[in-house]
Amino acid sequence: MKDFSWSSDIQGKEYQEGDAFGYHDVRCFVFARDNYTCQVCKKKGGILQTHHIIYRSHNGSNASSNLITVCTNCHTHENNNWQFSVL
Repeated sequence: MKDFSWSSDIQGKEYQEGDAFGYHDVRCFVFARDNYTCQVCKKKGGILQTHHIIYRSHNGSNASSNLITVCTNCHTHENNNWQFSVL
């Protein structure tokens, strides 16, 4: 029998119903958490996207703590080199 006692910190209702519980996906949770507001220019509404603070190519995760809401004007190729310091 395998010993799973090491995983005791990732079980239970609190883990299963984390920050994004009740939302369609993490992206929807991030939009709601950020009040549907671009975290760069502070414009509310419009077409929104999520942006990785630490890029996936640099081992960043898809966790909500590594995502912010940005509008399409701020989420451009040129702007992807910005260091976001909004959180």
